[in-house]
Amino acid sequence: MKFLSPLGFGLLLAGCSKPSSLIAPSSLTPSGIGLDGSQSAGDSLVSIAHSSGSLWPISLAAGLFLLAAIPAFFIFSRKQFFTLLAVGILLAISPVVLLEVMNHLVIPLAVLLGLGGAAALAFFLGRLWDRRMIRKRAEEEAEKLVSSDTPDRISDRQAAEIVTRITEK
Repeated sequence: MKFLSPLGFGLLLAGCSKPSSLIAPSSLTPSGIGLDGSQSAGDSLVSIAHSSGSLWPISLAAGLFLLAAIPAFFIFSRKQFFTLLAVGILLAISPVVLLEVMNHLVIPLAVLLGLGGAAALAFFLGRLWDRRMIRKRAEEEAEKLVSSDTPDRISDRQAAEIVTRITEK
């Protein structure tokens, strides 16, 4: 009954990271495994959902939808009642499902982020290398155009071709 006290309810709504001691049995460790090493089917999922304080808005919304479904049974049509009920049930199970999905996606997500970072670094270094090579070619071509005998040796059209060829390999 600690859970119904004002302090327990306030901690639950505030999103504390350890509300499991208020709701879950005290014989469970945070991982959901009992002291004797046994683990029931739903205890680990429930303890994971309770140990995460950031999912309380979803649980609160689920409760509101489920509570709204009760008068909807008497007041609204069947379709509206079943819609409220289905949304409430989906919201009620979504924290557990989200936590399990995220638990399985941590390693692939880390690998993808690492590969993305390595690709971004390779792209950035390639752009720097390309810029250096273009600058080197531009300096070589600029030396040809700046010499004193350039107007006699190179026409305007050839000078324009030299400038446009700088980026070609």
